[in-house]
Amino acid sequence: MKKLFNIIIFLIVVIIPFNAKAINYPYEITSYNVDINVNKNNILDITEKIGVHFNEERHGIYRTLPLKNKVERVDGSTSYNRVKINNISVDDEYEIYRENNNKVIKIGSKNKTLTGNKDYTIKYSYNLGKDPSKDYDELYFNIIGSNWDTTISKITFKITMPDKFDASKLGFASGVVSSTLNDIDYSIDGNVITGSLDRTLNPGEALTVRLELDEGYFINASDNYDLFMILGFVLPILFVIISYLLWNKYGKDDKVVETVEFYPPEGLNSALVSFMYDGRASRKSVVSLLIYLANKGYLKIIEKDHSFELVKLKDYDGNDEYEKLFLDKLFKTGDTVTKTDLQDKFYITVGKIINGLNKKSNIDKIFEHVPVLPSIIMMIMMLVTIVLVSYRPLAEYNDGDISSIIVGFIYIAVVSAIARCSTNKKGAISIFSISSVIWVIISMLLIAPALSESPIYAPIYVVGSICMLVILLLLGLMQKRNRYGTEILGKISGFKNFLKTAEKSRLEMMVNSNPSYFYDILPYAYVLGVSDKWIKQFEDIAIEPPDWYDGYTVFDINNFGLFIDSTLSNGITTVSASTSDGFSGGFSGGGFSGGGSGGGGGGSW
Repeated sequence: MKKLFNIIIFLIVVIIPFNAKAINYPYEITSYNVDINVNKNNILDITEKIGVHFNEERHGIYRTLPLKNKVERVDGSTSYNRVKINNISVDDEYEIYRENNNKVIKIGSKNKTLTGNKDYTIKYSYNLGKDPSKDYDELYFNIIGSNWDTTISKITFKITMPDKFDASKLGFASGVVSSTLNDIDYSIDGNVITGSLDRTLNPGEALTVRLELDEGYFINASDNYDLFMILGFVLPILFVIISYLLWNKYGKDDKVVETVEFYPPEGLNSALVSFMYDGRASRKSVVSLLIYLANKGYLKIIEKDHSFELVKLKDYDGNDEYEKLFLDKLFKTGDTVTKTDLQDKFYITVGKIINGLNKKSNIDKIFEHVPVLPSIIMMIMMLVTIVLVSYRPLAEYNDGDISSIIVGFIYIAVVSAIARCSTNKKGAISIFSISSVIWVIISMLLIAPALSESPIYAPIYVVGSICMLVILLLLGLMQKRNRYGTEILGKISGFKNFLKTAEKSRLEMMVNSNPSYFYDILPYAYVLGVSDKWIKQFEDIAIEPPDWYDGYTVFDINNFGLFIDSTLSNGITTVSASTSDGFSGGFSGGGFSGGGSGGGGGGSW
């Protein structure tokens, strides 16, 4: 197997590039310099200086810039964006047209051909719009796209950010799409990143940058109403009432009865308690297993200054597949691992466990199946609402052309499918919030011009849009807990309430009967979001340090809590690790070659 692997690597690294160079291309790109100025509004002002050598007579080159991007990351997450491209200028004769979701810049004259060397300078603004990520912003951009049909040599780039950033979250990749090879030399001076690629890119290869950033980094006359307009007011409101009745019958959870609980439900580890409580597992759910397993005697945690060391004490002998996966992958490289060993690696295991906990069979344990018929009825009512509130203004404004309504239909279909998959209230509210923003954007782009010319329709449109979004929210809340799901939620809620409000005398009694009580409960308090209050309850209660933890200072319960919540949890889930020279052997930014926005490609004609 090892020999086969070495042969494959040899073919990729040596033979394939050699054959690529042997091909006689009509033209070659002999130099490619990209200057990207990133603005606070997430608009990229880009200047490309392209040096070309024509091996045979050609009129010039063309440059394709994607208007729609599918952004894919190493952790499996994806997002999409549509962009606006403005302020295009070229230092030569050119024309612009749209083709296959690309803006094409065709440079050169049909009456003139070229051979030999030719330099081109292309400038444009690439507006990425609102960052789709929930917990962070990002610059994830293909500096060189994968759609060029020739070789590209002498690649240099400069990226100017508008504000400070965390250099440890910067990464590059080059090669075919999905490659994580980091062979880029780069340096950082303040907010400016400069770099180069000291090899030739072959057709189909890309050069990509990803930088994860902090969330928020990118910052009338009345008239008589006819029957159609009256229906535009009345029916959407009626649809909301019908949707509420459907939700009340099929989607409203039964009343949760909280029971007094001093311990979590028997047989459930902290990750499963998190899943049962929220209806969806998260990164925090998985992180809690570290303390859970340490408390079970499988590992020891040694705190260092802003770091840690984990020591395996024994092999896993339980029957939970995710506890076993967690422990096995944690110590994959040996019985002792450090924060550095886990960076850029263990987050993949975290993602696998999250996906495993959120699988359909687990969801079915606590939720009833979402009823199909009520969901279809609610979706149809949203589609009818779109027609009622937008048909008239669009028809009048566009001389009968109402094709924009198709966008609304697609929107309803997509968001309804997403909302129907929601498994908790937080998820439904998030879907509702994002969908509201998207609908406002759609309205501003497609309907606002028509409403500005016929303001009489504006109140109908506003009321109808609000009703449609309320129906969408109710659709997202249709997931109902079954009997077991309701019962287990009551137990966990009662347990959580005890963690927040337990009296000192009760806690002292629990500790006297079980000296490790505080540590047994800690991972559960962490996933339920009450670890701070739980730790504070024990400030005046004498407890011994756990035998699975060694601190570098005198044990203090508050400092111990901070270490668990920040250094340790961040250390095992971080996605990026950087070296001083910018080379780490992999794409440390959490993406891969060709996975970002922009780039595109080009050819000759």
